[in-house]
Amino acid sequence: MIVGVVVRDASVHTARIDPPEPQMATLDLDRLKLARKRLGLRQHQVSERLGLSHTLYGQWERGDREPSIGNLRALAQLFEVPVDWLFGDGARDPAARLGERAGDYAPIIDSPEAVLRVATTPEGLRALAADQPLCAALGIEAAEWHMLASLEPPGSLGKQGYLAVLLAVRGQFPS
Repeated sequence: MIVGVVVRDASVHTARIDPPEPQMATLDLDRLKLARKRLGLRQHQVSERLGLSHTLYGQWERGDREPSIGNLRALAQLFEVPVDWLFGDGARDPAARLGERAGDYAPIIDSPEAVLRVATTPEGLRALAADQPLCAALGIEAAEWHMLASLEPPGSLGKQGYLAVLLAVRGQFPS
């Protein structure tokens, strides 16, 4: 409490001035949703991965409830971002490369690990990414993973189909 003295019209008045309540940082709900969608996950899938009830994560994303410190750490680890980014601070994290426009929720797939992590990855590409010896022998680069993940073929491609596309793009047609 601060006591102030006000002198007006030759009379002295005291006033009690309470300092403002400290503001708690609030979770940036747009960033929370952005991080989830970047991984191609649904709300219930995040809940499952964190061992929560199926509805709890959705309550966090709507702002109905706040996660505990431990759950914030688990979210940051799952989403591969610093905890402070979830509160709207900082742009020094991997998710900053996404931009933060409303429609910019496409998952970043630039490695076999990312392919396997994103729930919406097609099975053929997932099978290629899971074949570690083949991936190592091919030396697939981040831009190639991104290109393969961005394909929208008219039908489904299997592992061999994705491999054929990769080799065709490299100009290494199989004999």
